[in-house]
Parts: sequence; structure tokens; C-alpha cells
Amino acid sequence: GEYYQPEVPIYIYQIDDGSQLASFEGHDEFLRDLVYSPDGSKVISGANDGVVHVWDVERKVLDMTLDQTGTPIASLAVSPDNNTLAALESFGGGWGKSNGSWVQSDEIVEIRLWDLNTGETTNVLKSTGDISHIEFSPDGATLTDSYRIWNVASGKATKAVRQNSEGTPYLFHKSDGTLLSLENGYDWRRARTDYDLELWDAVSNQRLLTITPPSRVSGFDISPDQKYLVTAQTGGVLVWQLDDGKLKSSVDWEAQESISAYAFSPNNEQIALGLGLGENSISIRNLKENETVYTFDE
Repeated sequence: GEYYQPEVPIYIYQIDDGSQLASFEGHDEFLRDLVYSPDGSKVISGANDGVVHVWDVERKVLDMTLDQTGTPIASLAVSPDNNTLAALESFGGGWGKSNGSWVQSDEIVEIRLWDLNTGETTNVLKSTGDISHIEFSPDGATLTDSYRIWNVASGKATKAVRQNSEGTPYLFHKSDGTLLSLENGYDWRRARTDYDLELWDAVSNQRLLTITPPSRVSGFDISPDQKYLVTAQTGGVLVWQLDDGKLKSSVDWEAQESISAYAFSPNNEQIALGLGLGENSISIRNLKENETVYTFDE
């Protein structure tokens, strides 16, 4: 018989009282990324099923489904003017199956651009490498992946970013447009045990600081004001100050190894921790008091 895959739900909550505002269903496989449009009117989701859905938050309906090639969606980004969506289509390293054929991820890494008003594809950027994150510049003129800076209007790579460690660089912009690169020195493929995170100026290639977590980092996120870095690793979730690399606070959790997603609130005051591997809940923590504000369970 036909294999049944249940749909993967998306929930939107009001942080103040924990009430559920909306519930969306439409993906058949693991959800890889979820982003709000800058104006807060839309939520965009991408998953391993190779589909991108655009949801209308106010009307609580599916606004549009964007055509895909069947390659898993690894990362999403929306331009500051809310008009352009970028989606990274990648297996995230190694080999994967695309449209029935086994291929290396380096051969199929594409960044697809859509007009969010019409749903039409405006460009497809051909990239290579183990890319995990894409991001628009504050003025929306350029888009970065882990290794390149792209001109959005022309669709051409204007600069290659130097890789200073064996881990995949995570590029992000400061509010003034400065491009920084956060690199994790640990690489399981080479049996390295260097857990340092290094912050670089991606343009001048100057190392700004080094952060040393107590064990291998499984994931991290950066606050919107670029003041804090949160890292998740065996034994704890830690919040670091990005100006000097010092530890700000730690988050205790009974099922720490299950934390699978991390995100800062736009006002930089709270952080959401998503628990997977059977936990299926989201904890909202207040950074100043280091206390749990609310926990969402489904």
C-alpha cells in the first residue's frame, strides 16, 4: 500500500499569554526553516519535501505555494522591503536524491528568488559548497550564502568570502551593513576536537574574537542587535556577549540534548528554544532574568 506521511503542523502563539493564534498544515516532511516577513504579515515555511508555503498571518490561510524542483529547502530569507523571497535548495552536504537521481549536494546548490507579490521566480543563483544559511543585507541590495556575496539585481556573485576554518561559515550583517562571519572550527569529518567559534570581518578577513564553548556546538543563533550569541552543546545552552566573547548566562534544561532550534525575539529580550526528539515543545526564555516566560506544548 501507499506509505502514509502525516502533515507537519506549524503553530503561531501569542507570547504574552501563550494562546495559540493559528495552526497551519501543508508539509509532508521535516520542516527545515520558518521565517516571518519583516512587516509581520506573512510566515514562510520550507521543508525537506522541497515545497515553500507562504501563510497569511492575519487571515490564517495559505497565501501561496511556490513551485519547487523537489530539492530540500535548507534556508529562507525575505528582503527588507518584503517583496523578495530567497530559498536555498540544498541537501546540506554529502549525497542526496533529487528527482530520482543520486547527486552530490555541491552539484545542486541553488538559491531561488521569488517575487512575493506575484509568486513568480525572478532568478536562480547557482552556488556551491556546504551552505547552511542565506541572508539579505540591510538595504536588500545583496544576498549572502556561506561563501559568496550576490548582487540581487544582476544575479551575479560580486565577492567570494574566505573560509578560515574547516566548519561552514555563518555570514550575517550588522545594522550598519558590516558583514561578519562566524566560523565553527569543529569538523567531525576530520575528527577535529576544536570547539572554538571565531568571529571574523568577512570583508577585511580580520579575526575579531574567539569564543570557546565547553563542548561541540550543535547549533547557534545571533540576536537581531548583534549583541548576543546563543550556542547549544552537550550539557547546556549558553548566551555569549559578542563584543568581548564573555559568557552572559546559561540555560538549564533537563532534556538539553533534545534542543533542535533557537531564535531571538526582534526586541532582543527573549529567546525561543525548540525541543525535538519526542519533546515537541517550545520554551520562551527572558534573557535579562534568565527565566522561562512560557512553554508551548502540542
